[in-house]
Amino acid sequence: MNESNENIRLPISGEATYKMQGSFRPPISVPVNEISDTGLKFIATEVLAEGAILELSIKVTNVFDPMPAVGRVLWQRESSSKFLYDTAVKFVSIDLVKEKELLQYISQFARKMTISRTHIRCALNTEVMFKIMGDPETYSGMSVDVGILGLKMFTKDKVNINDSLNISFDLPNNEARFFVKGRVVWKEQAQNNVISIGIKFIEIEEKQKEEILSYIKSKLVFGQE
Repeated sequence: MNESNENIRLPISGEATYKMQGSFRPPISVPVNEISDTGLKFIATEVLAEGAILELSIKVTNVFDPMPAVGRVLWQRESSSKFLYDTAVKFVSIDLVKEKELLQYISQFARKMTISRTHIRCALNTEVMFKIMGDPETYSGMSVDVGILGLKMFTKDKVNINDSLNISFDLPNNEARFFVKGRVVWKEQAQNNVISIGIKFIEIEEKQKEEILSYIKSKLVFGQE
């Protein structure tokens, strides 16, 4: 494995499963929000001990075969939503062929960010406030990723597919809060009464799209640990 600090950390929207090494429990699915050839970050709904060894299967795109790896938990940080934990894992074992494929994909993704607008998504961990059309209550969740077409988030509140939402959230280093309308296009059960949902924006200003795109481009990090 490449131990150089001159790596690229890719702020990607992907998926992984993990379980404790040697455990017989079923693997747990988690969203990946950053990856490099030396490790990854994901959002967990449970506490993992620093130094814990995990068996991983990582999928960063529909055309990229799941990549098995073994990793060590470096740290966990409680997000602003108390039921979610940002988790950093360093690879301790990874197939060399899969590592090469990952590096090629990272390089291609970096180039794509300069020419593609529509389908690029990247990590965004911020509190999301939302109202369901016809319901006066205000609910909250924690975003996982964002693109100009929509966002993914976790919530403990009851949301159904095709619900129309009024949504507000912040982008880092952006003064104005975002207010957009969206529709729930999918939902999945996570752990501990948490659900993940995919939201498609149905009303969003062009200026807001440009600000999201600028945020995504700013998140591509070169040569840092």
